[in-house]
Amino acid sequence: MHHQPTLIKDVLRQYYPKVPKYDVSFALERGYVRVDAQVVWDDSLVVRPKQRVEMHSIPYPTFQDVVQMLVFEDEHLMILNKPFNLASQPTADRGRINLVDLVRDFMWQRDHVVFEPGVVHRLDKDTSGLIIY
Repeated sequence: MHHQPTLIKDVLRQYYPKVPKYDVSFALERGYVRVDAQVVWDDSLVVRPKQRVEMHSIPYPTFQDVVQMLVFEDEHLMILNKPFNLASQPTADRGRINLVDLVRDFMWQRDHVVFEPGVVHRLDKDTSGLIIY
């Protein structure tokens, strides 16, 4: 609960200070935010005192998701179908999940090898498509 009318995006940043701004926007755009049990899509919504604000967790890729992204693999190449809203490589925000770290974890879990993927190209976080390591 908060004490004065405030924009929903500011309330979410206050309630969830460790969630990156982009993830707050993504949660709003995808219907993961509710005010008084009603889905909210508009980041300019004004939340009044005593309204209940919730943000449901955003599903992040797992080991099994990497298996499903894998299109081709041999001893030299790994081609994956990168989903929307996943960074291709690490950014300044080291807490943000990215495909390079997922591939490293995948290779460790599957083959127990330390794998440093060479990025042949990258796709923007908001772009889905084939990516080659």
